[in-house]
Amino acid sequence: MIETQEPILHQLIATRLKERFGLGNQSLSKVRVLDLGCGTGEQIVYMTRLGFQMSGCEINRNSFESTLTALQGADTPATEVRLSKVPTEVPFETDRFHAVYANGVFEHSAEMPALIAEIARVLIPNGIFLTAFPLRSVIMEPHLRLPFVHWFAKGQRQRLVIRTLSHLFGPGWSLQGMERYLQNDVFYWTSGQVQQILHRHFEETNSLAKEYLGVAKNQMNRSPMLRLALVATTAPLLSSILEYLVSWQWTYIVEANNPIKK
Repeated sequence: MIETQEPILHQLIATRLKERFGLGNQSLSKVRVLDLGCGTGEQIVYMTRLGFQMSGCEINRNSFESTLTALQGADTPATEVRLSKVPTEVPFETDRFHAVYANGVFEHSAEMPALIAEIARVLIPNGIFLTAFPLRSVIMEPHLRLPFVHWFAKGQRQRLVIRTLSHLFGPGWSLQGMERYLQNDVFYWTSGQVQQILHRHFEETNSLAKEYLGVAKNQMNRSPMLRLALVATTAPLLSSILEYLVSWQWTYIVEANNPIKK
């Protein structure tokens, strides 16, 4: 077994696309893939090195510049990265990509329906969309690392919860900074809302929680707690519980196939 430091989600997305489009670098070089919200560029560099024909898209200029820097430093083949002007725009041509993935994007999107429609537009008719992001159901807000704070609406009650929990869990951010972040930068969705939006634009959707656990099993550098939990996946009931926990308390991982062209 080969030990790897590559994040599980990176490996999972790469594995799904390899299974869909071919295992050899020669065939992968013809597979056009968009990294939507490419952040600091680690995943697009990883996918490019695997042989995919990558493009990137970012709305944050600092992240856009970071991606360009990462690609230049990695000495990868020429990769087109475009800067979006508005949150609902995917600035590429219709039917451009075989696949689009968005890792940790939609908890920052207030306009998911319009953005999903754009993703369906830039995919080829039998294309595939892969996404992973936390749902509103997660207890621990993953960016602030405080429980429950994203469940409260803006106001005095939320402020009291933030102040109390930041004292208990450690003041990582200022109170005002946390309030601004929750009000302006994160927008949590329920699984029902996500499924409704996806079914409007794709013929088929599937959870990849089971596949996520499968990739995690093959990592030698996982934490002891995760290692122990993964042993339990040999039992069907415990495996189902773990899949549920992955989706509802960690990251909601879904694959959508065959965009509905309108």
